Amino acid sequence: MKWQQAYADSFDVGWTNGIRPSGYAELHQMVMERVSYMIEKTPNDFFNMLYLLDIDESKIQNALIQTDPCHSIAEIIIEREIEKIESRKAYKHHFDNAIDDEAEKW
Repeated sequence: MKWQQAYADSFDVGWTNGIRPSGYAELHQMVMERVSYMIEKTPNDFFNMLYLLDIDESKIQNALIQTDPCHSIAEIIIEREIEKIESRKAYKHHFDNAIDDEAEKW
């Protein structure tokens, strides 16, 4: 499942204290709790994290005016991580071939 790959790639270290979620809902809850904590306790770190995760600023601005912004932001973060996984998979073959071609030139 895509959420499991997103978890393994992005959330395993530092987000969940080594606890592996049993499903998407549990992952979403864990990310939502972390987002809530960061907004309340370390807002600068929160916005730095969004920058590092390459989250679209307009999506965050939209989420912040929602009834439950932490819920929306957690969803945005997980969706973005899944997009990055899919992008890496789509271009992996291209880059692997480029590396092979470069190696053959030597």
